[in-house]
Amino acid sequence: MNAFKASLQRAGSFLKRIPILVVAFLVLQGTAFAGAWVQEKGRGLGIVAVRWYESSERWDDQRDITDAPRYRKFEFNPYIEYGVTERLTAGVNLFLLGIDSAGNDGGGLSDMEFLGRYLLSESDFSVSSVQFLLKAPGPYATDLAPGLGQDQYDIELRLLYGVGGTLGGGAFGSGAWYANFEGGLRKRFGAPADEIRLDWAIGWKTPGGRWEFEAKQENIFGLRNAEAPSGEYDLHKLSPAARFWASDRIGLQAGLSMDLYGRNTGKGKAALAALWIRF
Repeated sequence: MNAFKASLQRAGSFLKRIPILVVAFLVLQGTAFAGAWVQEKGRGLGIVAVRWYESSERWDDQRDITDAPRYRKFEFNPYIEYGVTERLTAGVNLFLLGIDSAGNDGGGLSDMEFLGRYLLSESDFSVSSVQFLLKAPGPYATDLAPGLGQDQYDIELRLLYGVGGTLGGGAFGSGAWYANFEGGLRKRFGAPADEIRLDWAIGWKTPGGRWEFEAKQENIFGLRNAEAPSGEYDLHKLSPAARFWASDRIGLQAGLSMDLYGRNTGKGKAALAALWIRF
C-alpha cells in the first residue's frame, strides 16, 4: 500500500511538469456532448477526468464470474480537441495511471490516443461524421508489473451519428435532448485481438441549461484473433453521469462506470469526477 501511495505521488509530481489541457464537450442546442459533432473552426473543448477503479472478480473464457486478485487503478485523463476547419476536429487523449495489482504497484504515462473527426453531413436535428484514431504506446518500461500498456499500436475507423432536439412543456418544462450512436473497427498490431466497438449514449439538459444527465453504454467485441489469451476479451459497461454548469464555460461532472458483462476481463466499478471548460 505504501508503495502504491508512492506511485501516486510520483504521478502527481509528473503532472506538475506537464501542461494540463482542460476541455468540455461541444453541444447540440447547448448540451455538452460531443459524439458525432465537430468543433467550430478555431474553438476548442475538452475535459480533465479523475477515475478510481476497483475489481476483485473477473469473467473467464466461458463468461462465468470467478474470484480474482484485487486490482485498483487511479487514472488521470486529460483530453482536448480543437476545430482545425469547419469540418475537421483534431484531438489528443492522455492517461496517467497509478496501479495496484496483486501486490505489485506502479504508475506513469500510459498509451496515448490521437484522433481526427470529419463532418460528413448535418441538418437542423442530426449530424454524421467519420473518425480516425491512432493509439501509440507511452514511455513506460515493458518488463515491469503491473503493465501500464501493451506496447503496441492501434488504429481505428469509426462512424458516428447524432440526433437531438427540444422537449416541450410538461412537469419539467422544456429542455434539450440528444442521442449518439457509434460503431468502429479497431486494428490492434501485435498480440492483442482486433475489436469491434459499438457505443451509444442518451442525454437530457434541463431548462436553463445548468444540469445535464447522461447515460452511455459501451461494447467491445474481441475478434478472437489474438496471439495470446491475455489479448482477447469482450467487455460491456454502463456509465451514468451528471454535469452541472457553473457558467457558460465551466462545468463539473460526477459519474459511475459499471462493468456489466464480459469475457477474459475484470468485473469492477469506477467512480468519476471531472472538470469541463469551453474555450
